[in-house]
Amino acid sequence: MRKATFLALSVLAVFGLAAGCGPTQAPEPVDYSVDFVGTYFGDYTATFTSGSTGQTASAVYQTAFQISAGTGVSDLVFGGPCGMTGHASNATSFITFQATCLLYDSASGCNIHYDLRAGAGTKNGPSLTMVIPGTETFTCPASADSGSLTLNWVMTEQ
Repeated sequence: MRKATFLALSVLAVFGLAAGCGPTQAPEPVDYSVDFVGTYFGDYTATFTSGSTGQTASAVYQTAFQISAGTGVSDLVFGGPCGMTGHASNATSFITFQATCLLYDSASGCNIHYDLRAGAGTKNGPSLTMVIPGTETFTCPASADSGSLTLNWVMTEQ
């Protein structure tokens, strides 16, 4: 009888330990979007290489935009007409996802189509830099062209 009681208690103890040592949960992922959320001011350089002539032209523009947190952990949403999104890899680096953007410039009467490929950026203190490659196609009343496009941002968080 003692052996049976001892064996039964041993089995109960093992089950009790097993129940207390159930499956462990993975730690929650770190949300790095908070490191990028803010309003940024600065310049971006657009460099266009014509597909028809091979000539390259660059222009610098002053700009401002906001970065907000996306719906997923470390997801980013960039304000602006193209509605770009991205993902923070860590507290200082992020990527942008592909985006297609159609704009109309009422001053020139041009339709502009941007195909932006995945880009990358970094943040060091309040300074943010970002490079996005892609293509641009424009159709204007007097001309049309298509070619490669590179956008380089140098911004400061305000």
